[in-house]
Amino acid sequence: MDAVWPDVVVEENNLSVQLSNLRRALDGNGALGSCIQTLPARGYRFLPEATPVRRSLPDQAADPCVAEDRTAAGLNKAGRSEVGGAALDAAEIDPAKPQAQTAADPPAITPVSLTRRRGAVLIATASACVAVLFVWFVGRTPPPRTTLVAATPPVASVSSTATPVPFPAPAPMARPRLSVVVLPFNKFGNGVDDDMVDAITEDLTAAITRWHDWQVTAHNTALTYKGRPIDIRRVGEELGVRFAVTGSLRKRGTGLRVNLQLVSAETGAHLWADHFDAGPDADGYSVEDIIRHMALALSFWVADAESKRIAAESNPDAADSLTRARAALYGRPLNPENYDHVITLLEHAADLDPHSAVAQAALAEAQLDSINIWTDDPETPVKLRRAEAAVRRAEILAPDERLVMGVRVTLLLMQGRCAEVIAAARRASEAHPDLSGPHLALGICRMHEGRAAEAIPAFEQSIRVNPRNPAVYVRYHVMGYALLFLGRYDEAVAWLQKALAAHPGDSARNRGNIHAAIAAAQALAGATEEARRSAAEAAQLWPTLTARSYYPFNVSNPVAVAQIARLRDGLRLAGIRDHADVDADHNVAADAVLHSKYDSPTPPSAPGVRTIRTPELAALVQQRQPLMLDASNPWGQSIPAAIVLAGVGVGGSTSNEPQERLRRKMHQLTGGNLDAPIVALGWNAERFQSRNLALRLAALGYTEVYWYRGGREAWMAAGQPTAEVTVQDW
Repeated sequence: MDAVWPDVVVEENNLSVQLSNLRRALDGNGALGSCIQTLPARGYRFLPEATPVRRSLPDQAADPCVAEDRTAAGLNKAGRSEVGGAALDAAEIDPAKPQAQTAADPPAITPVSLTRRRGAVLIATASACVAVLFVWFVGRTPPPRTTLVAATPPVASVSSTATPVPFPAPAPMARPRLSVVVLPFNKFGNGVDDDMVDAITEDLTAAITRWHDWQVTAHNTALTYKGRPIDIRRVGEELGVRFAVTGSLRKRGTGLRVNLQLVSAETGAHLWADHFDAGPDADGYSVEDIIRHMALALSFWVADAESKRIAAESNPDAADSLTRARAALYGRPLNPENYDHVITLLEHAADLDPHSAVAQAALAEAQLDSINIWTDDPETPVKLRRAEAAVRRAEILAPDERLVMGVRVTLLLMQGRCAEVIAAARRASEAHPDLSGPHLALGICRMHEGRAAEAIPAFEQSIRVNPRNPAVYVRYHVMGYALLFLGRYDEAVAWLQKALAAHPGDSARNRGNIHAAIAAAQALAGATEEARRSAAEAAQLWPTLTARSYYPFNVSNPVAVAQIARLRDGLRLAGIRDHADVDADHNVAADAVLHSKYDSPTPPSAPGVRTIRTPELAALVQQRQPLMLDASNPWGQSIPAAIVLAGVGVGGSTSNEPQERLRRKMHQLTGGNLDAPIVALGWNAERFQSRNLALRLAALGYTEVYWYRGGREAWMAAGQPTAEVTVQDW
């Protein structure tokens, strides 16, 4: 802008507006397509050749208006314009006064009305500007361009006897991915004026431009279609976009309803439609709220449509892989089996474009989303390390990018670093008010600080920012916990049931978790029969559920600890068992396999190791002080002197990379003494992590390995002393 128009203020959308005006003036009925072709990321090309009709003036000095117009147009004595260095012949004809011209005479201009002459001058000047800008955009190697020799529209006759010269239809151009125009909305009924319609259209355009890395047509350009019959496919061709957003406004009671549609600008097919309500009857959502909701909804449906197209193409680039992954990641609740596919797409995008902060941040987000927070999954530490590395790379590239800031907050939360979460969440929310994740993280940390009453507004704001978030059921779930902690049991049940309804396809384990919370709330409220039914449903969905294992998070605040203890009392009142039975025989074969389905009943023994119970372990601790390795969560209480090696109970093979890491760690802990007594323990008898660890130790050649099958849960149920865990890297 500064190079083309130095020291002149030119509005950013001016070029697009003038090009649209030129197309309407020059294209006639449009049967042959537009004579101005858009070249994405390059500029514009004027397509037709024009034929000059040269006539002489009887007396050039007789008409001062002609001289004035020649001067205004910048014409030299030869009747040629030097605007932008382009040679343009300006020719106007008066069919009533044909004149002969000799070869020596310069081209002449016939006097006509001042209005018509100035119209030709304007078109010539605008066309020259297009040529100048096109050369500027293309740079040092501009493509061949046609020399314009007449400033008259190519589809209009310049005289009553002249024959119009048709221009060729433009070749189909490649429209950029994720290219969108928000067309002027319509209005229906009373109570909605043009200013409101234009304001909402403009605000939605701005929101999409601000939040997404799409090619969005400027609002002023889109406004040129206002009040005209619109052919979506023609609009898409003229503007070079793949998608068009249309809509309408009408009053709804005391509020406003906006109907929104996403249309393919290539085929005219409807891709998605929905309505958005603002006002007192719409949960108090303001117009600003629904602008945000519409932009966020469009972000998925545009990406979803592009994802389907990309899936049918070969050799996707980084942007393609990122689009497909984000469509899966943000559009609908993900099932666990889809995470590997999404992560693979994002890794591919990050490899192809290592400078994409969005690809790195999205990869970190997918890693975090794949973690099951309700279990001590031994793969969690690895996923957290990978997410941390991806977030750091993203922060180097674009520390203030909205996704980067949001994922950093989520990572801190999953690392249990609430003191840092609060500061990071505030920064992210101030920089990007449309992010819902920071409000969620802030509320969870408030709850774990014993401040459940302060958590509720944070959860409400997280929902308000994006009520159509596919992960909104998580917000409902934690809202239910906060209300339960505050003793507002009926409200808690309502929110927890809302969480179930919002994601009926959730895993059985997660749905069992919510049913268990409902059972606890009902039991504490005195609704015993309802509580027992809910508890039975929870146990059926989550067979290994115990009261002691419920809500397995790193909480140390005394108020929050007491609230969680009360929750667990409610589970027991509803009929959920306190702990796993260490004497139960589930008819599971005592194989030597490292299991990867961690949350399931274990066999009573393991080959090459000795299984012990609580009394034997208590005696062993007093007599021999064995090395005790804990394979469960890296927080909470465990047997005194136990060392937590987070993730050490991972399944797989005894010849993989974790086995080599364990070998090095054990050499450090035992000094290479293969006869040292070692106890492998985990959470309880219905988790395989501790058994996997015992088998790994035996495979390393340790001769005195003990498997404490009952784990932390059995030790605490027996009233044995506990201590804060000690965590070590390995």
